[in-house]
Amino acid sequence: MNLNAKLQYNGNEIFKPLFFRLVNTEDKVLFEEIIKNPNIQVFDNILPQIKELIKYKNPSVKFTDEQVENELQKYICNKNITEYGVWVFYPWSNRIVHILDREEFVALRTSRNQYKITPEEQTLLRSKKIGVIGLSVGQSVALTLAMERTCAELRLADFDDLELTNLNRIRTGIHNLGLLKVYITAREIAEIDPFIEVKCFPEGLNEENMNAFFLEGGKLDLLVEESDGFDIKILSRYKAKELQVPVIMESNDKCAVDVERFDLEPDREILHGKVRGLNIERLKQLKSTEDKIPYILNILGIETSSSRLKASLIEIGQTITSWPQLASSVTMGGGVTTDVIRRILLGGFNSSGRYYVDIENIISDENETGKLEYYKTDDLIKPQFHLADIEKLIKANVSVKTGDALSEEDLTQILEAAAVAPSAGNNQPWKFLYEDNILYLLHDQFATATWADKLYNITYISFGTLIENIILQAGKMNIRTSYSLFPFKENTEIVAALTFYNDKNIKQDYLSDYIYTRCTNRKKGDNSLVDKTILEKIKEHVVEIPGADFSYLQNATDIEALAKIVSITERIRFLNPNCHNDFFSKELKWPSNENEQILEGLDIRTLELKKSDETGIKVASDPVIIDLLIKWGKGKGFEKLSYDSIRTSSAIGLITMPIYSSENWITGGRAVERAWLAATHHNLAIQPISAPLFFNIQINNGGASDYNDKEKEELNYWYDKLKDLFPELNLRAGLFLFRIFQSSPPTIRSLRNNYKELYLKFA
Repeated sequence: MNLNAKLQYNGNEIFKPLFFRLVNTEDKVLFEEIIKNPNIQVFDNILPQIKELIKYKNPSVKFTDEQVENELQKYICNKNITEYGVWVFYPWSNRIVHILDREEFVALRTSRNQYKITPEEQTLLRSKKIGVIGLSVGQSVALTLAMERTCAELRLADFDDLELTNLNRIRTGIHNLGLLKVYITAREIAEIDPFIEVKCFPEGLNEENMNAFFLEGGKLDLLVEESDGFDIKILSRYKAKELQVPVIMESNDKCAVDVERFDLEPDREILHGKVRGLNIERLKQLKSTEDKIPYILNILGIETSSSRLKASLIEIGQTITSWPQLASSVTMGGGVTTDVIRRILLGGFNSSGRYYVDIENIISDENETGKLEYYKTDDLIKPQFHLADIEKLIKANVSVKTGDALSEEDLTQILEAAAVAPSAGNNQPWKFLYEDNILYLLHDQFATATWADKLYNITYISFGTLIENIILQAGKMNIRTSYSLFPFKENTEIVAALTFYNDKNIKQDYLSDYIYTRCTNRKKGDNSLVDKTILEKIKEHVVEIPGADFSYLQNATDIEALAKIVSITERIRFLNPNCHNDFFSKELKWPSNENEQILEGLDIRTLELKKSDETGIKVASDPVIIDLLIKWGKGKGFEKLSYDSIRTSSAIGLITMPIYSSENWITGGRAVERAWLAATHHNLAIQPISAPLFFNIQINNGGASDYNDKEKEELNYWYDKLKDLFPELNLRAGLFLFRIFQSSPPTIRSLRNNYKELYLKFA
């Protein structure tokens, strides 16, 4: 047999060394053929190995160098030292090495394991077969298993080539770039211990080779699962469960080690029940790292993942391409996992569960870090109004009844229409009081105690939408509405007083038909053009409100530019500690189950987020994560939430008023509602994107000290860019910015409190 025939493989597929025992004639011929090649490196250090062997066999003897030499001569007496042991040829590196043969090699190489591993235990381990799926994190485990000789056979499965970015955690050299990880790992093992049997599955693990991986050559004794493919993560566990093979997974974050003892608990749920109900076919379709993140965190546990990992995940697809892994963590994980595997195989550890070796927690400074300082909500809230004080004020100032009395039925219809008006974060900042034929709108300051709305401009816009709903609904009932804003100047909690008059001649407004169908839609649009005549119709409805005006963008380049402005502003909003607190502590709501109805606040389901983006939002709720992103100067992941949807819009609308004032915000709010209802009439979807306007209002109306210099500089810069798109902002007050687009209805709508919950009565 020639050498090429004995190799059986070609080029990069070679991963098994060749053994030459020179007492065998055929082996000797091939050996001599090899060493004739001038490119072959010969390493013959057999004599030092024999010396070590002598010392190993005589542990109680303190040999001098001379005595060792004498013992060596006795040991090799009349032996052909070239033929002693075995020559191992590594074709991938053109090296041939002279070593002790199997029994002596293994005994000597593992001699320093004693008695952490007894000889009897070492013998038992020499019968074990371990499978490793995934050789990024898994390579460290496989190499450590080989170094410790925790098994006799390793089966390795991975289909990926080595890339330069892998070298931050995979132990190998740059000469192996482009080579399959499975062969790199097998070669590394062969160079540590050529007698360990290694079987490679270069196609990775799949449904076709699963049986061979688990059973061919004898059933696996244990599976190490480190696959990036979620379908394989689950399918391999089902197979392990079927065959009662224990599974270990090391997550590389906080050195979390998952142990599933299917050998002892055959009925145990896979992955501790964290993937219950997941669709395998859906998981097979997950290709990008971004798409995998929700499932990763669901398995790992968001609450228990490290802050740096969670903060990094927000940057995936923005400033980084994949989740981070460190050599220190991977190496430690290899050691910890091997330790657990050894104890399982030796019957010294019989539990399932998730275990952490969180080195940052074990070795850390005593000082607490990563705490954001927020405003105190109480500082923003005036004392809650007392109904008795309101009653006293009203009765002292109203001596004669005005307007017509509303029947209970009419009042109900009006208040029901009022209660479905839009409000920022669905905070519904109003209470209703009907007394002496007057409907009072009261400001519930507890509902609007937010840092971003200290001037109440956002709240007052909401009150304007509510007033417009009342006027429209009353008109539909042949009732004319008159109102005054802030009727009691000394008490701004009473925002408006409305009176009603029966009027059969009142002009009907078809916008009233859309009060209950109007909603916020945060889906992506289809980029289709909207007929300008429709946009002009919307404008006609807006300018019916004194002082209000409407302008719009339709050009795709302009919309793209606007998307960038808003997305950057939203990123600043997420990263500003106080705005972050507003959003996550007061505004955003997470249902406890899919059937829960959220009546106040912003139901996360209404954001129309991809699973990965929803997970990112959940991660971002942790102030420690925000603190890290601020320190790193990152957070671009927050930009894409707005950017991706805005750029699919058909148009961008802007409503302005002559100047900023409390009265104009309310009046402008009426224009906002009319635009929204008109768009609904034309089957157009609306989503508010007013953050650039609201930030500008706050900064330039006494709130500049609430922002750091970098935030102010950035916000002012991008507001100037907004004015380039909407030059009217140089002369008028920007009130409401929104995207207009065509889309299917929202998956879920924001709900409202029943008006009865908001209706007050004097004692």
